[in-house]
Amino acid sequence: MALRLLADRTRQQRAAVDAAERSLTPAKNRYEGGITSYLEFVTAQSVALTNKRVAVDLVTRRMVAGVSLVRGIYGGLLAKRAISRATVLVFGFTLVIIAGGDIYLLQSLAALAKITASLADDTVFLSERSLALYLLPAMYGGIGINVVSHILLRHLAEAEREFLEEHPDA
Repeated sequence: MALRLLADRTRQQRAAVDAAERSLTPAKNRYEGGITSYLEFVTAQSVALTNKRVAVDLVTRRMVAGVSLVRGIYGGLLAKRAISRATVLVFGFTLVIIAGGDIYLLQSLAALAKITASLADDTVFLSERSLALYLLPAMYGGIGINVVSHILLRHLAEAEREFLEEHPDA
């Protein structure tokens, strides 16, 4: 429910960003033509920037809500014993392996981008934008490590409890 509401709000905010972006050119033209003051142009820029900030905030909240949903489902299934720990452990390692493969692929593509003559791939792989490409694999890897460490910590806690039961004088 919250994800759907955030998705709807994000779509509305994207429309507001687009409208604000479209209003920038006429405001700039009116200012440069001497029809209006610089204040109108700066106000249009301010509105566009505010809309972009709200859009980024909504996207961030959607990502956090999505991760929280996954963690909630995982926790619920594990608590109900609907899936085994071994399955969850394999899932966690799989996420880490997928993340590593994605990062290797991105590195390979970046190396190819350096040797090609095209400028289009340079703007994606050899600029600050390339950081965005690494966010999803980093998230997969982080979730995978979190899942694996959760399973290992629970296993260690149970082993410690069993040891203390067998050796009460320790």
